[in-house]
Amino acid sequence: MRRLLLPVLATAFVLIASADIASAACTSRKCPDQVQIDDLRARIAARCDCEGSDSRQTWARCAKQVADEAVDAGLPKACARVVRKCEAKTTCGRAGAVVCCTATRNGASAKIMKSAGRCKATVCGANPSAIDACRPDATCNPPPRRDPGTAEWKPVPEERVAAECGLDPALLRAADVAIGRPYAVVRYGKLCHEFYSEGTFPEKEDEAFSTTKTLSAVVTGMAAYQTRDLPNTGRKTGPISDVDRVDHWLDDFTFNPDAQIAHVLGMVAHNPDLSFGHKTYQYDLIGEVQINRLSDVINTAIQQDPVRLGANLEEFTQRFLYDRLGMTHSLWTLGKPDKIFAFTWQTTVREMLRVGLLMLNDGVWNDERLIASEWIYRMTHPSFEDSNTAYGYLTWLANDGKNVGLSMCAPPALHASYPHGLSESPDCNFGGTRPCTQQYDVGVWYALGLGGQVITGHRGLDLVIAAKDLNAVGLDAPDLWEAVRPAVVAADPTFHGDDAAFCAAYDASDYAPDLR
Repeated sequence: MRRLLLPVLATAFVLIASADIASAACTSRKCPDQVQIDDLRARIAARCDCEGSDSRQTWARCAKQVADEAVDAGLPKACARVVRKCEAKTTCGRAGAVVCCTATRNGASAKIMKSAGRCKATVCGANPSAIDACRPDATCNPPPRRDPGTAEWKPVPEERVAAECGLDPALLRAADVAIGRPYAVVRYGKLCHEFYSEGTFPEKEDEAFSTTKTLSAVVTGMAAYQTRDLPNTGRKTGPISDVDRVDHWLDDFTFNPDAQIAHVLGMVAHNPDLSFGHKTYQYDLIGEVQINRLSDVINTAIQQDPVRLGANLEEFTQRFLYDRLGMTHSLWTLGKPDKIFAFTWQTTVREMLRVGLLMLNDGVWNDERLIASEWIYRMTHPSFEDSNTAYGYLTWLANDGKNVGLSMCAPPALHASYPHGLSESPDCNFGGTRPCTQQYDVGVWYALGLGGQVITGHRGLDLVIAAKDLNAVGLDAPDLWEAVRPAVVAADPTFHGDDAAFCAAYDASDYAPDLR
């Protein structure tokens, strides 16, 4: 994963992208090899601390050393030179500096400014590189996808929150008062803000209740991905797929014998008739109707390769979720091999955020794909529109249809086309004035648990918010976004604090500034 792009040479403080370097590519006529250039930039990002450097000189020395080592290892000097020239156009080591994007007749001009106040055009503070920060229309590119890997979260210092997170720190403090319960905000993969009420703290583990359902869908997706190459030689063999019949894996169960795994994940497998228009959604509160049987499916599947996948679901979860994501404060069903998929996840706000960020980052963590992109898509889009337009694979969705309540300045989840997957629905089935079309596919999703346990993802804003115990102060998931949103809108480079205009565009799926 390319995190931050670091400069190598000292340069004048106001810089314009050079014409002989391709924007966001950094190639030149003497070094057209994009792979080698990207590799060196990634090495610099991994070795040198852009945000933590106390001066330009500190970070420049580190970046130069990395470039010199690459040349010693065989990288052509011409490639090192072009990377040094490209990487010099950055805010790294310059406290308060931002990239300023200005529209010109020839595209966007990107300059490094000492402060946001000096920029008379668009401030793109979330990405430190002038080469990468601006789109051709002078709006901001999102920064590279990032996550903390297995390391502890390092909260962004409050004085850097505006520049690095695109959030107003004063309005986040106001959100603390409005929310009053433990919550935290991640944007651009960074822990931008967190608040803990009296008696709570970052390491406090407690029951997250039905947010466990979304965690369970994540782990099921991981099992599907990790078994993808296993040969199918008959019943109880091969990869897990959401289109598998459940009886491929289980000898007996109490719901529809024709059900597929997708029906279980969408909570419709209990219906005697699974054909279009005959299914009803039934929330499987404690998992006994259908979803807990997915634990047996995974335990059966991973027995095909226990050395690699683990002896049981607990070992699999430890290996492919906790260890990969650096989760050291989570316990699912007391560590037992047979899991309750409906609840029993003991965890912290920060680890709820890790699961949410994995979903937001399309199933990739620390440069490794852990879940198929298609699985994340099905988690975060309606499974069966004839039963519930607000439910994906064990995950709640913003919607403007029959199951209202989650779409408050939040774009609804719509599929790219209809029908899709196992659903035969010809459209989104909203039944109101909202059309089944969208400019950006950025529906907001939620993991929701009893008592106001919440993880919510805003793909179009590169934003994840998690909270605990909101119901204790009379709040719920929409209230969390209502409280945090002013900090987002105030720093938004297009709407500049105009909440009504922001919500009109965002809710209509017409605004997605950080969509990759």
